[in-house]
Amino acid sequence: MLAEYCPRGETKKLEQELWSLKMKGSNIVAYTLGFSDLALLCLGMVTPESKKVERYIWGLTPLTQGNFLTANPLTFD
Repeated sequence: MLAEYCPRGETKKLEQELWSLKMKGSNIVAYTLGFSDLALLCLGMVTPESKKVERYIWGLTPLTQGNFLTANPLTFD
């Protein structure tokens, strides 16, 4: 669907948005929803699952990152 309906330039913009996505304040719900939406559109950036988890944790605030790293999640879900 993306190849047919989304020009390459738009796909690059979405990839850049995913790459620069950061959690703002303590609003983890908004960050998670935004990340999930972008991850669906930029599958190449978050495949395999371990890469998706790593990318998600990278955008969290430092305090929240520590909590997630301690839990050692293996999947995004």
